[in-house]
Amino acid sequence: MCSRRKINLNITDFKQFRQGNYVYVDKSAFIEHLLDEGNTIMLFCRPRRMGKTMNLTMLRYFFDIKEEDTASLFKGLYIETKPIYQKRNSCPVIYLNFKSMSADNYAEIFLIRLKQELDRYLTLEQMSETIRHVYDNNFSIFYKSFSTKKQENDSEGFSGLWVPHFSIIAKNMLREATKNLYDVYGIKPYVLIDEYDKLIMDNINNSGFEDMRGFIKSVMSDTLKDNPYLMGAVITGVNRIAQESLFSDLNNITICDVFTEGGFDTDFGFTDEEVGTVSIEVSKSNQIKNNVISQSSLRQWYNNCRIGKEAVYFSFSVLSALQKGKLGNYWGQSGTMDMIRGHLTPQRVELITKLVNGFPVTSHETYLKDRLTVNDLKTYNENRAFYSLLVQSGYLTYEHILDEETLVPEEQRIFLPNYELQRVWREFIFHGIYDGEPQAFKDILRDIRDTKSLGLDLTEAMNNKLSFYDFEHSEPEKTYHVYVAGIMSALGYKWISNRESGLGRYDLAVSLLKYNLIFEFKVADNADSVKQSAYEAVKQIQKKRYMYDFDKNKPIFLIGIGFYKKLCWVEAEKLCPNTIN
Repeated sequence: MCSRRKINLNITDFKQFRQGNYVYVDKSAFIEHLLDEGNTIMLFCRPRRMGKTMNLTMLRYFFDIKEEDTASLFKGLYIETKPIYQKRNSCPVIYLNFKSMSADNYAEIFLIRLKQELDRYLTLEQMSETIRHVYDNNFSIFYKSFSTKKQENDSEGFSGLWVPHFSIIAKNMLREATKNLYDVYGIKPYVLIDEYDKLIMDNINNSGFEDMRGFIKSVMSDTLKDNPYLMGAVITGVNRIAQESLFSDLNNITICDVFTEGGFDTDFGFTDEEVGTVSIEVSKSNQIKNNVISQSSLRQWYNNCRIGKEAVYFSFSVLSALQKGKLGNYWGQSGTMDMIRGHLTPQRVELITKLVNGFPVTSHETYLKDRLTVNDLKTYNENRAFYSLLVQSGYLTYEHILDEETLVPEEQRIFLPNYELQRVWREFIFHGIYDGEPQAFKDILRDIRDTKSLGLDLTEAMNNKLSFYDFEHSEPEKTYHVYVAGIMSALGYKWISNRESGLGRYDLAVSLLKYNLIFEFKVADNADSVKQSAYEAVKQIQKKRYMYDFDKNKPIFLIGIGFYKKLCWVEAEKLCPNTIN
């Protein structure tokens, strides 16, 4: 399975990868699964960094009729011994990666990439009149100008002038290219499209979004619907966008996303067996001189991302850990969560902090949408759409909840699948939501000098930092509750909320190594009474004896937070071990 010895995390092209001396986990069964499926148009949606580009370029080199000999690339792999291996190098292939497209140049980049593919197969004389006309009258001038501008690093003014013109030209060019290749070679080509959704997801709030969506939709529809010159098409991306948004004209597309169970479940990402094999291979090499990571540790950190019926590992994370010889948050640091941040609400932050704090036990029951509409992508007003985005993107995972009578899945249970994702969310809460604010709280709680200083320091910190939340809704106390709980989760401190103790339920408790903290939040009638509300909150803790069930061998700090909208005041009292009863 693994015939190379070095780990490479940067190369995603199958040919370059196999020609180098790199660890490779054999995924060539994907080719057999694809051809056995029988459906000609396939869409695969998987989280990022799970080998989508590697698999798609593997298909490219397997089918590509222009490759003189690819036997060395597949030597020793699963597919080499299968009957369908005879289909190697049997047809033209058009491979397009949408990753580099941006709002300013998507149509131009599309034409450039398509022209580069056609140049591998056709001379200018072999190109159809339609394609040659575009090339002679528009494209060659644009291509040269684009190259010059790129070299000069001049991004002003040029691309925008050409977007409408080239968008109109580009929409039907891919279908024309498949016809042209068929006419010349007498063989129907494959079309491979990588990262089909990136342009859409990156530009949800762009003023030109509908034009971009219309462009992608037209390209897909015109190329894939009832095209007699097409052998088949494989498309990859992260998110499954509803057919009415991009694929409404297609009735012949088969979609395999994280919710789809079938023969492709283990074709992306690593299985437990594959991780064991690659771990042994790496441990035998001299790449790791100090630490050899056990498979059980890799399993705790990177496994359990559900694809269909299977629990798979994030392949990028496993290889990163093995290469560096230490466990860490590799997958999370390889991308951003900017889009997620824009759709957070205090209620969603509350749920996420509970998942982080309760890992690996806590989960949440909800309904997930297996496809996202454009309206979902723009608003995420529905929680099921928002949490579906997190599951499809790999930030959460799920399991089905079966109806007790019908045994049919009715709801889903979402949860954090591994330690890496817990770290991802903790760091995101720390930096993405609170912009580093938890550090101020950590400094305050690390060395509590006295209760007066504790109250003043927390008052100053909270009044300076409470910028994320909306305090105009009907539950302001919950807002503060979520805020403090989020801070504690970001710091990795375990907290418990609304737990019975003594004669009632405390709002929030935090257990630290040297002492415990009990928080009580109390809304004030106006700005002038926040101090009084904080004082009353401390007295409520004492009166209700919330500290009754806590460890009496270490100090307990009683923290009352009185507030009016964004203005707050903190009072604190300390109970020493010998005074707790």
